[in-house]
Amino acid sequence: MMRLDLSQAFVDPFEASSVSSQQSKTKRAEIELMKCSVEQALQKMIAENSARMGFLEKFQQMLDDYDTRAHNMEETFDALKDFMQNLDAEGKRARRGGLSEEEMTIFDLLTKPEMELSEKEAKEVKLVAKELLGKLKGQQLVLDWKKKQATSSAVRKTIEEVLDQLPRTCTSPVWQKKCEQVYLHIYESYQGEGRSIYTAMAA
Repeated sequence: MMRLDLSQAFVDPFEASSVSSQQSKTKRAEIELMKCSVEQALQKMIAENSARMGFLEKFQQMLDDYDTRAHNMEETFDALKDFMQNLDAEGKRARRGGLSEEEMTIFDLLTKPEMELSEKEAKEVKLVAKELLGKLKGQQLVLDWKKKQATSSAVRKTIEEVLDQLPRTCTSPVWQKKCEQVYLHIYESYQGEGRSIYTAMAA
């Protein structure tokens, strides 16, 4: 008669609990590392382009769900992995669209959230973004441009003139809003003489 070795089938509950506890600690540590990586990436990406604030809001919601136990560790881990992939794709969006990060920021300011564009119109707006930055950086953003009425007015005028080339889908009220948004972005992001938040982050 065959004898069964039950010792092979017996699972020590204390050992199983220890393994489970260690796995939980490891997963929790991985989540913390991912959170730090996402926070650092978001800080840089939002400084470059404020249109990315939606990513921060989504990330904060994930953290809130995790803290309140609305999502368990596995769900949070998977959500963070997906979120990091989306961030990576966002970081490559400018290059895929044939724009620099600076140009993509202008493009987003001009198109989000009001404008629904055809492919042809999107290309036109990209050209506007390129032309605008080229003119401003080449001619207008001189040393202390913000402090002088003449130079700050010239920057605003250049923005208005170039944005006049936006597609017809950009109505007059929207155009006025876009002019103001772009001016504020330029004012906050460019010091003049080649200095900007973009050159600072690249240093």
